[in-house]
Amino acid sequence: MTTRTMEPIGGAAIAFLRRVSIEGEGSLYAESRAEEQRAGTCVKRGYLKRDQMDAALFHITGEGRAYLAKLARAH
Repeated sequence: MTTRTMEPIGGAAIAFLRRVSIEGEGSLYAESRAEEQRAGTCVKRGYLKRDQMDAALFHITGEGRAYLAKLARAH
C-alpha cells in the first residue's frame, strides 16, 4: 500500500471540505461555480470524490477525513 503525501489545498478549499464533512455529513452539493472550483481542488488531491450520478454532488474520502484530522491536530 502506498501512502500519498497530504498536499495543502488553501483556505477556501479547506472550508468547503469541512462543510462537506460537517454540514453534509460526508456528502454535499456544490451550489456555485466557486464551490465547484474548491471541490475540484479537493478532488485533485483525493480528498473528495464526485458522485457518479450527479456531478454537483461531492463525497468526502478517507484521505479527506485524514487531512482534516491532521489540520485539527496542528491547531
